[in-house]
Amino acid sequence: MMRFNTSLLVIVIALVALLASSCLAQQCKNRNPFADPAPCPSCTFCTATKSSSCCTAAEDSAASLGAAFAQLISTGCYDLMKMGACAICDPKNQQYVVNGTLVVCKSACQRATSACGGATSACDSMPTTDCWSGAVVQKMTGFVVVAAMMTAAIFLL
Repeated sequence: MMRFNTSLLVIVIALVALLASSCLAQQCKNRNPFADPAPCPSCTFCTATKSSSCCTAAEDSAASLGAAFAQLISTGCYDLMKMGACAICDPKNQQYVVNGTLVVCKSACQRATSACGGATSACDSMPTTDCWSGAVVQKMTGFVVVAAMMTAAIFLL
């Protein structure tokens, strides 16, 4: 019985490692040709991805300028605009980049237009799946929690 549990544990760990590496090993699709993420020590706006970024310092500055107007509207608007402007810099979001552009979900668009005082009907034609919703980190966190629970269950068997 113990040998079976150990074998199952090894299989689960291998699957988790494979899934994690395929989720995390992203190329920057906002580059032509595609490139590996690289540190951006000069990035001052999109600092969450500074150690591994798909943006250059020039793109970081452009994101800052693009979100700056939102600060005049409200803090909530600015926070959402910053998150959206920096999303393309995050290697984890490259699965949502098509032809160099981040595909934004209807839900993320509606949150932003609502916080910034826009008409949410402008978001009606946006996709609801296979797009960036601002929840990539939460999805990965959920995956890690499920993997940890499976591992714990195996040890308890």
